Amino acid sequence: MLWANMIALIALIAQLEFGFVIAPEEQISAIAVINMILRLVTHEGLIEDVEPRGEDYE
Repeated sequence: MLWANMIALIALIAQLEFGFVIAPEEQISAIAVINMILRLVTHEGLIEDVEPRGEDYE
């Protein structure tokens, strides 16, 4: 997810520098698409291998 955040930061800087504004709905859609593409390329899941916590998992 680091890559998606870096791309979002670059887009934010570009918006501030050049004065154009992308609607929040379009930004969210773009981040979602980029995130899905990066997941396919990097094969990273949503959750890292984490051991369950709490009594419900024993």
